[in-house]
Amino acid sequence: VVYSEAVVSTQSTGNKGYCSAEISSPKIRTTTTTTALNGGRARLTVSVSGFPEPEVTWYKREGTAKQRIGSGSTVSVYQPGTYFATAKNCIDRFANSREIEVADESEESPTSPLPGTTTYLTDTPDNIEVIVEDGDIAEIDLAAMDHCTMLGGGNVITFDDWRYEFEGECSYVLAMDCDFASWFVYVRFSECETGRCLDTLTVIDGTTQLPVVRGWAMSDYGQKVEYREGETVRIGGISAKLKNEQLTLVMRGGVKVVYDGYSVVHVFVPKGSMTCGICGNNDGDSSNDVVQGRRRYQTEQEMANFVDSWRIRSPSHETRCVPVSEKTLRPSYTCTDDTLRREESVDCRKLYTVLDNTCFNTRQLRFLFDSCRYDACYGEEPLKGYSRACYTGRAMATLCGIDFSEWEDLLECGTKSERKEAIISRGCPGPED
Repeated sequence: VVYSEAVVSTQSTGNKGYCSAEISSPKIRTTTTTTALNGGRARLTVSVSGFPEPEVTWYKREGTAKQRIGSGSTVSVYQPGTYFATAKNCIDRFANSREIEVADESEESPTSPLPGTTTYLTDTPDNIEVIVEDGDIAEIDLAAMDHCTMLGGGNVITFDDWRYEFEGECSYVLAMDCDFASWFVYVRFSECETGRCLDTLTVIDGTTQLPVVRGWAMSDYGQKVEYREGETVRIGGISAKLKNEQLTLVMRGGVKVVYDGYSVVHVFVPKGSMTCGICGNNDGDSSNDVVQGRRRYQTEQEMANFVDSWRIRSPSHETRCVPVSEKTLRPSYTCTDDTLRREESVDCRKLYTVLDNTCFNTRQLRFLFDSCRYDACYGEEPLKGYSRACYTGRAMATLCGIDFSEWEDLLECGTKSERKEAIISRGCPGPED
């Protein structure tokens, strides 16, 4: 996903005014021009600025040539030499850092990690590492966080608990930092089978851009990130962990994105964080979530225009991108096939079997039930072992802080291995077994 100048300047919703960022050339600064290996390693750091957010690439000088060694604002190097970084954004503006001389002042092996702290993956880019640390990044303090959820083919519960659905086969800003534009969450929809489906989640933290496709497969500059379920892996400025079939991605400021690997994305932000995107502005007032400036959208066509205002112009996706405003608007929750309507109602009504054990009231559960029905009519074919009721129920369990295993039998979900196999069959295998 890349920017275009058409969408670089964005506006927030509600009374908080405008969230805007003007195009500016990258600037890159080093804090030192000399350093030394310590314990066989030296960490090199630069600070960058500019909009759109620049990507940082590091090189080692090899005579008149250069060798790419990693990306991100910080990298580790294990050999003496001359290093420098470049910052470039998607409108082809770039800047080079000053050169940093790394001296050899260690007798330890340059390929050895620091003992007892970090174990580095082999045969991966230098900015990817497996972290051995206390605590669990997959744990979420719900009392301290606000959340937005997107389910299935375009059902949204905003940070302020406004609910709506949309159609469209494009890339959108689901949520972003509307104070400093320091982090972004994009979602991309494509046409699949009988409807549309979420095919890529992209999180951006500073200069780190991390696409995640179905099946929990992550990519760093086109190279698959190798990792194992249950371990924490850091890619640039983003930490990730797959636990209980959900991938948790942690960005700066404690922002967490939880992805079920298939069709549900949660964005958790510290309470009071100012946000932009189709998830709303997180100001505590749901009545101003779907607005432009001071005007609230009312009709389905106006809602389509609101969602399209957060559409990303991506050259690689534009040829098959169908904006919401160009879709044929559907009657709400109307299936044309009576048999399908009966079948999906039976599946989706399973959600009511767990109502007494949830944090949702009847009105809130009704939206989730309707979202389940909506996906049955306009989404893709269900997965064996991971039905619409099953992934909607998992979303409910996450938001309520409930162990999903308690609901698996009630919702008639398949086994863990069946669900994992079904999800990977629609995407790419992510973690190693």
